Amino acid sequence: MTTDNAMRVLLIGKSQLVLDESVAGLRDLGYRAEATNDFTDITGRFDLKEIDLVVFGGQVPPDRKAKLREEIGAINPGVIFVQGLAGIPGLIINQV
Repeated sequence: MTTDNAMRVLLIGKSQLVLDESVAGLRDLGYRAEATNDFTDITGRFDLKEIDLVVFGGQVPPDRKAKLREEIGAINPGVIFVQGLAGIPGLIINQV
């Protein structure tokens, strides 16, 4: 169950299975979580002003990750960026 003031998390990674399990686990803990394995047009598909934390998976290319940090940071300077751990949903959930 989420609340209106729950932390809002966006996961960006490659493995849809890891993303799905991580989102489900975060939502079970009360977070408002979304995820994508499409590294393009993040700014057009998500309301980044409403995101508190972005977690990058290890398969996001370094140049794309740098560009996303720049784009997202320009829209939401208060967002926190985190490098996800090991592609294991439980570790990602605990990291958040």
